[in-house]
Amino acid sequence: VATLIWVYWVPPDEPEEPDPDWEEEDVPPDEDGTVWVCTNGDQVPDEARPINGILRCPGAENAEISLDGRSMGPILLRAARAEPDAGGNCLLSKVSFEATQPPDGYVY
Repeated sequence: VATLIWVYWVPPDEPEEPDPDWEEEDVPPDEDGTVWVCTNGDQVPDEARPINGILRCPGAENAEISLDGRSMGPILLRAARAEPDAGGNCLLSKVSFEATQPPDGYVY
């Protein structure tokens, strides 16, 4: 079994200027960017950006993939040969991502 994935981050929306008439609880909170994984390149939004980090996919032939912040994908994930007692878990069910360097202009 093999699949293609795209990994990217979406920067936060530009903050709204608070209206002087807003109550304190009405002021929108600051937002963080978000990291996404998808299996269809058509779903990657225009504002998406590549990210630095390590993609981990236990059960894949290449269980750890370094992302250099230059490409969002596609990244080929292929299931490793299953052990007899491995079960039928989905290849993507345990995907995780560890950011290793913040995008330009951002800090962790």
